[in-house]
Amino acid sequence: MADITIMNAGDCETLFLATREALTVIAAAIGSANVTRLGDKAGEAAQGTVAITDGQTKTIDPFSMPSRHEIACMTGSVSVIGNTIEMIGAGAPSDGVTGVNIAGIGSRYTDTTLGKLYINGGTLADPIWKIVTSA
Repeated sequence: MADITIMNAGDCETLFLATREALTVIAAAIGSANVTRLGDKAGEAAQGTVAITDGQTKTIDPFSMPSRHEIACMTGSVSVIGNTIEMIGAGAPSDGVTGVNIAGIGSRYTDTTLGKLYINGGTLADPIWKIVTSA
């Protein structure tokens, strides 16, 4: 299951993302936030800010190296979702269908029918499920 954090106006949080880990921020109907990519090391300048406003959903794409992001909820509330998730289902996952826009690269899917484990080697928008092992 994805890590979901609800933030309210005035909340500020710094998240550390692993290599190739994505982040999704969803603003409530009346909510806004700024997501700032911080410098790779303490003291380095910020590398850009993304504004998220009323009802928007934005995904911060994965980087090829670990990254730090500051999320500041300005008004209302926002939901912050880490996109490396664990999914369970009966039957094999379908490429480009299972986990679209929720299962980032590295997410896992367990087929409880045949006891097989899959990992997403694609993207958040286009998951490609690769078998890892069988029970």
